[in-house]
Amino acid sequence: MANPRGINWTIEECRTWVKIYLSNYKNVEESVLFEQIAQEIEKPFNSVKIRFSEIKRILGGEYEFPIVTPNFTQAINEKVESGEFSINKLKMIFD
Repeated sequence: MANPRGINWTIEECRTWVKIYLSNYKNVEESVLFEQIAQEIEKPFNSVKIRFSEIKRILGGEYEFPIVTPNFTQAINEKVESGEFSINKLKMIFD
C-alpha cells in the first residue's frame, strides 16, 4: 500500500495510471476514470486522484512541495519520448 505521498508507487503502477488515463480521458467522466484506475492498480481512490495534480506539477516544472515522485516523472517522460504525446499536448490534457 502506498504511503500518503505515493513514494511506494512502482514504475509499472505509474505507467498503468498514465496509460489508462490518457486512453480514456476524452470518453470517461474523470471520477469514474479514477475509480477504474484505482481498481486496476489496487490503490485507494484518493491516492489515484491526487496523481492528477502531481502530473500537472511535473508538466509545469514544479518539483518542490508537495512531493513529485520519480516514477511518475519517468512515466510522463516515457510518453513524451515515445512520440505518443508532446509536452504541450499533455499540458492541455492535464490543465
